[in-house]
Amino acid sequence: MPHLDALAETVRHALASGGPAAAETVEEAVAAYADAYSAHEPALMFRSVRDSRAAIGDALTHALTDTVATRLQDAAGWASALLANLAQHLGRDGDARTHLASAHLLAGTVGDCRLICNVRGLQAMLARDTGDLAAAIRLADDAYAHAASRADRVKAAAWARARTLAAMGDQTGADAALADARDAFDGDVPGRFGIDVAELLLHEAEVYLALGRVGAAQVAARASAATVATSRPAWAAARLTAAQAMAAAGDLANAGAVAEDVLDRHAPERIRATSRRRLAGIVAGGRLPDLAERVAALPALEA
Repeated sequence: MPHLDALAETVRHALASGGPAAAETVEEAVAAYADAYSAHEPALMFRSVRDSRAAIGDALTHALTDTVATRLQDAAGWASALLANLAQHLGRDGDARTHLASAHLLAGTVGDCRLICNVRGLQAMLARDTGDLAAAIRLADDAYAHAASRADRVKAAAWARARTLAAMGDQTGADAALADARDAFDGDVPGRFGIDVAELLLHEAEVYLALGRVGAAQVAARASAATVATSRPAWAAARLTAAQAMAAAGDLANAGAVAEDVLDRHAPERIRATSRRRLAGIVAGGRLPDLAERVAALPALEA
């Protein structure tokens, strides 16, 4: 993949020329961002996607054929969805909601069900994180209703529905949603808007942890981590979820050791806000003071 600055520059140059070729270049660039999402620290990716999204928005203010305008609106929607993901990983949930509102509006305008599915999934997660479970399950169900592929169905069932039902304490419903996700899973689909076995196993671990099934959570989280390279944010997330389950089971020594290992292997700027919340959960209540000191010393994430 080109350097992020070069990719944003490619988008700007393509849009200056206009026409169908420009739309194709922009679509390819947005797809490249999604494919390389985890390869760069969130702040660097956010700045590049933001610049490209702004360029697309500017282009849409000019006279365009209907076909080109529709393609650019769709690309703008996907870029907004990426910005929402990145904002969440930078700990800026309010900004994430704003970008998701834009993405949902554009998805509805062009009729992109796949984009709607992904937007609703992240909106469900954000609602769940604030404790608004009524909104979360409504959004999760809407994500599922708009699943346009097997990969989308897996994500909507596991990430949106199963995790929300687990947060609601509905063990039967959560288990059924996980079974649905496993049944729909048909192999890894790369990229931010795809799904792989590591992510599916991580969602299983999160479901089990929410339901208090800490043994099963550890098994699923370890299996998730075993499928990815230690350099990936997905590995950190899986290992820290395993550590959360260990801490919940009272195994603080091993929970602390796993968390310390993650901090040793990953630069602070690559430790996402979601993983930082996992770390905060491990040290909550005054547990593991040495680890708590390292967590508190993590520099703020900046865009």
